[in-house]
Amino acid sequence: MTRTLLLFLPLSVLFACKDAPEPTDSAVDPFSAEVLPAGAHPSAAFMSVGGTGPDDVWVAGADPGTGGLALHWDGSQWTTLANASLYDLWWVHAFDADSVMFAGAGATILSWDGVTLTRHKTPGLARDTVYGLWGASPDEVWAVGGWAGRWGFLWRYDGSEWQNVSLPDDMPLDANGELPALLKVWGRAKDDVYVVGGNGTILHYDGSSWSVVESGTTARLFTVTGNAEQIAVTGGDSSGVLLLGDAAKGFTDATPPGAPVLQGLSFEDGGALWVTGADAAIFRREGGEWTYIPNDEETPPESLHGAWHDGESLWAVGGAVLTGSLSEGVIWRTDKPTELFVAEEIETPAASCPEGYADPVPDGSIAHRWNEQMINSIRRDLPRPGVHARNLFHVSAAMWDAWAAYDEVADGLLTSEKLTSDDVEGDREIAISYAAYRVLTHRYAAANGGATSTACYDDFMGVLGLDPTDTHTDGEDPVALGNRVAEAIIDHYADDGANEHDNYKDTTGWTSPNPPIVVDDPGVGALVDPNEWTLLNIALAETQNGIVLDSGLQGYICPTWGLVEPFSIAGPPETMSPAQDERRRDGGVGDGRRA
Repeated sequence: MTRTLLLFLPLSVLFACKDAPEPTDSAVDPFSAEVLPAGAHPSAAFMSVGGTGPDDVWVAGADPGTGGLALHWDGSQWTTLANASLYDLWWVHAFDADSVMFAGAGATILSWDGVTLTRHKTPGLARDTVYGLWGASPDEVWAVGGWAGRWGFLWRYDGSEWQNVSLPDDMPLDANGELPALLKVWGRAKDDVYVVGGNGTILHYDGSSWSVVESGTTARLFTVTGNAEQIAVTGGDSSGVLLLGDAAKGFTDATPPGAPVLQGLSFEDGGALWVTGADAAIFRREGGEWTYIPNDEETPPESLHGAWHDGESLWAVGGAVLTGSLSEGVIWRTDKPTELFVAEEIETPAASCPEGYADPVPDGSIAHRWNEQMINSIRRDLPRPGVHARNLFHVSAAMWDAWAAYDEVADGLLTSEKLTSDDVEGDREIAISYAAYRVLTHRYAAANGGATSTACYDDFMGVLGLDPTDTHTDGEDPVALGNRVAEAIIDHYADDGANEHDNYKDTTGWTSPNPPIVVDDPGVGALVDPNEWTLLNIALAETQNGIVLDSGLQGYICPTWGLVEPFSIAGPPETMSPAQDERRRDGGVGDGRRA
């Protein structure tokens, strides 16, 4: 849909949330522009846009699962660059159409040579994100970044190697005494370069050394750009900040009245300044006057994170950036219609059981064959020892009760039915299968890989000649028996302390007394109690069975398990002291939280 937006007269009232300010009388002629959609991606945000002209535009975006997005507009069509690096891309800088650099998470810097993207070897660790880079030439490039809002770094590239550069000793520190993250870098020339970052940081390079420039704010500064006359800096925490000036004259506050957090920046050739930010805000400054560009989107993007003027039009990109979900990406352009970039739809195939998994051990007993189904379900799911141990027992108990119903002597665990049959072995197999099928489906259908596991259960029932949709429980036939046994198991253990109904979420609130250990760093940090379990902070992690996890702090597995109804003992063992049992009841498992 085309959105025609009027740039109203200079602001004199506050801009709040998504409400446009009222126009006021002015002698300045209103500036008008038409803002048109140029692209969208529901699963990734776009963080940066740049280029060399209207027919050479580059966009960097998050990884939707196929690699960080690197897009090119050649004036007539979009091209997606093949990128095997599975990291979000945060910035792009174009020297010319055949020399472009991208930067992003995982200490990633990529070069485009007109044919392929090549990843650079950088001084960073997997935890580091390169938020910005700029170069006077391809062999004189600066890059900046940080980790989790802190630990800022500055790198320099000489055309062959990236090297870490020491920061000024008087860098402003955050409230914890740490270096803030550095977020963007831009320069007029190789001896006139600016860096901005957290805690109001502005740095300047004069060709020989870096120095701190007073900003007058402690707000996070996101972006810097400039022209021959002045440098512009945007940022903000809960509201926007825009500074104008340079290292020689200093910086003054020129924030648009009522502006939200501001992120994107670009000068027109004629000197007008464009600024974008939260709530899809777009501002334009000319002749010292600000005008606000409203949008009529029913649900505007959370933020326009990047902006660039190509000499004819403004490009603005963003999405759900401020909350960190990095989705709902948009690309906007003023004045000129552009063929839309539309993300390729990835059709999710219907879940199916992999070949050979419907009945891996056809010669095994019926219990063995259902156990194989359960083990493969565990392999597909996240490693959760307590959860899987509980499921292993309950499925085994269901199969036992179904078996015991046809035995004169054996006692079931939860049921005491006794049935007669002319085909004991055959009816046992049916009853055991329905009991196992119902419990497994109940426990693993919503788990990781649940759709595949359920398909395998159904296929295995087909191998056995049984109908998985037969749920009747009345009668003395083996189908009804198996369904009744499963129902008894599921109902009895629903409130056994595992918190199954809330996906086994911790109810104890237990936390380790030790600070997390950052795996990328040497040493163990400031341990309070080396005998207690300690969290690991992992930059990029995957489970034992190869499932990639979000970066960050690992969680303590199953702190609630001390509250779960035991199945092999009646209560705390005689060897457990009262103090240990109290710890168990408080959420630990004996000394299970010990290192």
